[in-house]
Amino acid sequence: MACSGLIWMQIALKEDLDSLKEKLHSMESSQKVSSSEIPKLSEDLKNKDRKLDDIENGDKGLSKLWSNLTEMNRKALTGAHDKVVKET
Repeated sequence: MACSGLIWMQIALKEDLDSLKEKLHSMESSQKVSSSEIPKLSEDLKNKDRKLDDIENGDKGLSKLWSNLTEMNRKALTGAHDKVVKET
């Protein structure tokens, strides 16, 4: 359940990040942006990027979760194999 929540948060943040990048690009290309808006958008973009990185690579991030699941799977498979060997 936690995995799906983290994945949903990652997707939502990625969408926000893409949206901010697109908005920044469109504002820069149309040159209708006041000089005070660009730093704010840039800071928002950096914050979203940090949050996304934390979700992917932080202590409770997807990388750690995947590593834990892989280790649990390895232990389960090793335990099942040992049980079969003992029974034969």
